[in-house]
Amino acid sequence: MRLHPQTFGERFGRHVRKHARSVAKRGVTVVVSTALVAMHGLSLPANASEPRFLYKIGHDVDCTTSTGRLLFHSGGPVMSSVTAYLIFWLPSGVHFSSAVGDSSYENLIERYFQDVGSTTFNDILTQYPGANGTPTNSVTLGGFIVDTNPYPRAGSIGDPLLDSDLQNEIATVIGNQGWPTGLDTLYLLFTGSGVQSCFDAGHTDCTFNTFCAYHYAFVLSGQPVVYANMPDGKSIGLCGSFNVNGDESADVEISIMSHEHFEAANDPLLDAWFDSNGCEIADKCAYDYGPSIPPGDTTTPNVVLHGDPYRVQREWSNRVNRCALSSAEGVSAVPTFPPWALATLLVSFLVLGAAVVQSRDVSRSSDCSADTHEGNTAA
Repeated sequence: MRLHPQTFGERFGRHVRKHARSVAKRGVTVVVSTALVAMHGLSLPANASEPRFLYKIGHDVDCTTSTGRLLFHSGGPVMSSVTAYLIFWLPSGVHFSSAVGDSSYENLIERYFQDVGSTTFNDILTQYPGANGTPTNSVTLGGFIVDTNPYPRAGSIGDPLLDSDLQNEIATVIGNQGWPTGLDTLYLLFTGSGVQSCFDAGHTDCTFNTFCAYHYAFVLSGQPVVYANMPDGKSIGLCGSFNVNGDESADVEISIMSHEHFEAANDPLLDAWFDSNGCEIADKCAYDYGPSIPPGDTTTPNVVLHGDPYRVQREWSNRVNRCALSSAEGVSAVPTFPPWALATLLVSFLVLGAAVVQSRDVSRSSDCSADTHEGNTAA
């Protein structure tokens, strides 16, 4: 998303204090650590009074047209490695939009986090060091759970889930499961088909008018909790449409999820890497699946990760100054050319060589004539 020119410190503090009050009602201890805020530089000008949205297709053009602008480091930390924890929030009677069932949807999403580590795709992240060092090419699935507890709201356009509800759910699951917090853990919260959510109580930024997903952070017991709101992208619409694994809903969700995975790893506290327009690593390539996908194709994968096919959006690489699917793109030590290019180079070389030889012959002939004339005159 694009950053807004607001100071982060004051708004973040109010947001965390409000979150602490709401979560405390559910018996979860939330402690706001000013030392943590200072340590991670959360008072930097980078605005984090709202999350980083993945806008719906066609909604935002500031980022996808900002090619040529490198990401720069604003001083904050990155995730050294990523351990993902998945929360599938499916109350009784609620399902994902998958035509082949909730288990298929969940299994494919889990598989992505088992596959993506130690690949050239994930290795794109290692070119971006943070205040805490250089990230590794490591991703682990730490755990997952299906939570059947009811939503606190209807999840409709008129009564959507709010970000405070999502944070409460994550904090409760962390407490119940004994799961860890900290910069190297990423929580992804998945909600059912057609379930609407908004970041704010005023319903300004919602699944029905703005975003497909977003990532953000809050503080729980003195540690950051980095998380992503993962609505059911196929059911809310304008979030992509393709089917490479036999489950369109899961395939669409995985590409959205890869967007949030990369951005959370690269900019977990919203003060690390973005460009001069405030666009993060995945924003600049949103819904860009690369030139290998023909127009209108809905079934061809663009990456194979540890033997499994996926279609994921490309990610921004400062190394090659463009969107890429691999850290190896554009950095081959030996340039390769198609046969027609080699033939063209050979013909050009022969023509140029012939022209040079002819030029030299003409020059030599002119020089000889001059010498003869001068010699005759002297005689």
